[in-house]
Amino acid sequence: MPRSGSTLLFNLCRILFEEEYGKDKTYATWTQFFKENQQKKYNIIKNHDRVQKLIDWADLIITSVRDPRYVIASYSDFNPKFNVNSESQIKSVCSSYIKTFEIMKPLSDYTFRYESYFNDKTKIIKEIMNVLGINESKIDINKIIKNLDAIKNTKYEKLDRTVTQMHPNHISPKANKTIHERLTKEQIRFIESNFSKFMLDHGYKPVNFIKML
Repeated sequence: MPRSGSTLLFNLCRILFEEEYGKDKTYATWTQFFKENQQKKYNIIKNHDRVQKLIDWADLIITSVRDPRYVIASYSDFNPKFNVNSESQIKSVCSSYIKTFEIMKPLSDYTFRYESYFNDKTKIIKEIMNVLGINESKIDINKIIKNLDAIKNTKYEKLDRTVTQMHPNHISPKANKTIHERLTKEQIRFIESNFSKFMLDHGYKPVNFIKML
């Protein structure tokens, strides 16, 4: 899912596979770069859309979900064509995001909730390890967290983009700001009023109760 922590999820799975099985047995890439003749014993493909060929190919599917208010804030940071002051554009982006998520969720073996990861990284990593069939006793979770944090904190030009699938628009310069500092009250109210069912279904409270990660 775009703007929902999917690259973080991708790198988490990649690092877990590399720790458990070794880099020589792990192939992880973005869907458009995937080549069948480069597959190894353990393979991870990052993808944003439902592709039946990949669904049939995969042994496991993990999807991601994020508060739509932050999806819009993140989308606004990097898409120059997106007008965050346009209600129709906000509605279009949110609707597309939710539609794709609701298509993928029934097919998924696990849903990675972006906010839950930052609330308790160890817990979420253990849950994903369980889904992936990775023995918890063999993995240093603190090392996994350290490696993931290093990706986020490393300047883009120093990252191995082929390995991490990181791009300049993956880390917002406003990531540490509250939702009040990223969207106006009117924008927040519009998202909450139009997508309240989705938000309630996934535990996203009205803005008065929100805590920035």
